[in-house]
Amino acid sequence: MTLRADHIDISLGGRKVVHQASLHVAPGELVALIGPNGAGKSTLLKALAGLLPVDEGRILPDVSVKERARLRAWLGQDAAIHWPVTVERLVSLGRLPHLDAFHRAAPSDREAIQKAMAATDCLAFARRPATHLSAGERRGRCWRGPLPPRRRLFWPMNRRQPLIPIMPSR
Repeated sequence: MTLRADHIDISLGGRKVVHQASLHVAPGELVALIGPNGAGKSTLLKALAGLLPVDEGRILPDVSVKERARLRAWLGQDAAIHWPVTVERLVSLGRLPHLDAFHRAAPSDREAIQKAMAATDCLAFARRPATHLSAGERRGRCWRGPLPPRRRLFWPMNRRQPLIPIMPSR
């Protein structure tokens, strides 16, 4: 799947923070979004993920909310855990868009969770309360667990900024 943005404008608080941005990312292509603090990088990423509306322009593919939930995930800069949950359960939340209407996990879902935790080196934390993880463990490893490490289409490289892979459909 190709990700494309055509001449998009985005405003926050009445101030235009992204002006006429265009982007074309083909499957398998690696893209780095680079700019100074306050330049609108995170805002652009939020719009590409469908988390912010654009004032003008368009973002393709234009997919349903359900399909968008399957294709992307968002980890905000100040993400915090506010309820008692194990790391494994936290990672499993990334599979919710793939489950049936009753949120039952199939063996393939459980396998995907285990593979994701192994790939992000957090299997040892599986039974640990997520509230007991350090910020680095949360951000650098375990919260990326729901995302299959292969087939990522777009991933910002600055780990202090939001992590937002946009993955192609299968």
